[in-house]
Amino acid sequence: MSNKENFPDVNGFFGEYGGKFVPETLMFALDELENTYNNLKDDPTFIKEFYKDLSHFVGRPSPLYFAQRLTKHYGGGNIWLKREDLNHTGAHKINNTVGQILLAKHMGKKKNYCRNWSRSAWCSYRNSSSKIRS
Repeated sequence: MSNKENFPDVNGFFGEYGGKFVPETLMFALDELENTYNNLKDDPTFIKEFYKDLSHFVGRPSPLYFAQRLTKHYGGGNIWLKREDLNHTGAHKINNTVGQILLAKHMGKKKNYCRNWSRSAWCSYRNSSSKIRS
């Protein structure tokens, strides 16, 4: 595959076979999401809000921890650990959740259905209604 095929064309296709393969009934929502993202991704106000939320709610940037004993055990280069476990909710999932809920907010969405605790916590923080589904 050439480097050109690693990125979608104007219709969202990756090379000869790739593309958006979703039920037609979801295309409106997917197009709405894509358009909102494209309009906001370079907006300085949106970016500032996103990074502020990552800092104040998630605890970003996550600290790096020098693993002194592990480095000594294996020798050679220094081993550093990025402490994702220190994020609010204790995992990496919150990173994606912050962006998703912020997009939903800018789309005027008032309800969010959650599949994990990090999304529900973030919805609560953002004063957005949420329901957890299993």
